[in-house]
Amino acid sequence: MATTDPMVYVANIAAYNASKLIGLWMIADVNLPEAIGEQTGTLGEEYRIDDHSNFGPLKPTSIGEATAWGDLICDGRDPNIIAAAIERIALNDRSDAAVIERWIEDGMVGRYADREEYGYEMADLEFFGGTEMPTNLAFYFDAIRYAEGIEMGGDVSIIDLDDGTIAVVSNH
Repeated sequence: MATTDPMVYVANIAAYNASKLIGLWMIADVNLPEAIGEQTGTLGEEYRIDDHSNFGPLKPTSIGEATAWGDLICDGRDPNIIAAAIERIALNDRSDAAVIERWIEDGMVGRYADREEYGYEMADLEFFGGTEMPTNLAFYFDAIRYAEGIEMGGDVSIIDLDDGTIAVVSNH
């Protein structure tokens, strides 16, 4: 078990009500409900998530959320992008992994070192047909503001990632 796997602490509610802390740290992936079922001797019939680890900005409050989000993270999705998807698409069920995955897959424009790199790439495509901006014009061009303008226009969402890079996702 890698320490970067998303984990949840699943606690026995009856024991907690009796002033005892009984529970287990478990990997949050598609096998979580089955793993909980195998631990009924420890967890009892009623249990809840008391803590979590390696979910980034996500805060799972149910087994469904922990399972869906944890599985996406285990599949290599960035927790920040998952959080952005949940924030930007009105989900009745925040644990609907298929909807979150589709939003990421369909809308992902790319990952960039920073807003400046994204701004220059978009300007090169938009104004110069994919060729690089001439040096004499680049001096006057503010790529960061251009990227932020695209985001403010509502066409894309720029998501800051933990490693200092950004992900750009289309809003259409």
